[in-house]
Amino acid sequence: QKWLLWMEGASGVGIVCDNPAQVKQALRFGKEGTGPGRFTIISELAWAKCGNLLVLDQGLGSTTTDRVQELDPATGAYVRSPIENVKWTHGLAVDGLSGRVFLSSDEEVLIYDGNDYTAASLEPIDRVKPKTPPWALTINPETRQVFAMDDDKLVTRVWSHSLIEGETPDSDPWTLQFPGGVVRGGGIAIDFERNRIAGIDVNQGKAHVFDLETKELLFSIGEGSGTKEKQLLFSVAVAIHPLSGHIIIADWENSKLSVWTHEGTFDCVIPLYSRPKAIAIDQTGDKIAIGLEDCSIIIQTFPMLKSYKKSSGCILS
Repeated sequence: QKWLLWMEGASGVGIVCDNPAQVKQALRFGKEGTGPGRFTIISELAWAKCGNLLVLDQGLGSTTTDRVQELDPATGAYVRSPIENVKWTHGLAVDGLSGRVFLSSDEEVLIYDGNDYTAASLEPIDRVKPKTPPWALTINPETRQVFAMDDDKLVTRVWSHSLIEGETPDSDPWTLQFPGGVVRGGGIAIDFERNRIAGIDVNQGKAHVFDLETKELLFSIGEGSGTKEKQLLFSVAVAIHPLSGHIIIADWENSKLSVWTHEGTFDCVIPLYSRPKAIAIDQTGDKIAIGLEDCSIIIQTFPMLKSYKKSSGCILS
């Protein structure tokens, strides 16, 4: 096993692998609260075009509103709250080319100009209403398509919206044929190198990987709901490393990251000190951000992965 330890003070946190001397420094920041740099519920994470970290902070109860905070990943310092006073939000994604920020609510996807630093709070520059209610969001940086997954407890449908001018913007929703019948969809992620999309099946304790062109199921990972090493329990988020293709699942109830190769082979478990709510890997593969239930965020860097080519060993080792 690979262990993720945290330490108070300037030392931050570190990954400890097989040898306790192999510690890679990481940054831990954030606390519960309503002020700048504090969070109520860390729901989603995304990397802005400028390299800052965006955090979807959900309020508690029907009378509260949600916001997106922007933080400096080098220090954890609060930068601004570009999106405020929105309700019933679910997914967060960023187009790395244009810098536009996409935020899904119950019935529509709100689009913001993330490059605009002239206003304290941004207003939507566009709104898109998919043919199926949007839940989780992800963006394919190669084809520049926004994918939204709908969760209606019976089928899991995906809708895509093209960001390329002149193309037909919206696709008809297509169904992810999750095996096993009734599902509850969780997060989705794109493997643009292999033209795949991975979706979490919360109820069954699995993640399913589909070919984006044929829409066919390639393989499933996870050995069902439970607490064993290869099992998942209420997993709500997934990310795919852009270089190695490793699939990293935030296993909420088991307080761990579950890591699998792009071929669907189990790699390792990263135990955490708090339940993971959200994860995001930047497009270069250098950094992973992990949002935790205790309202803290970990940012870990992977300089070794710049030339990572083979799926050998856990990517966090």
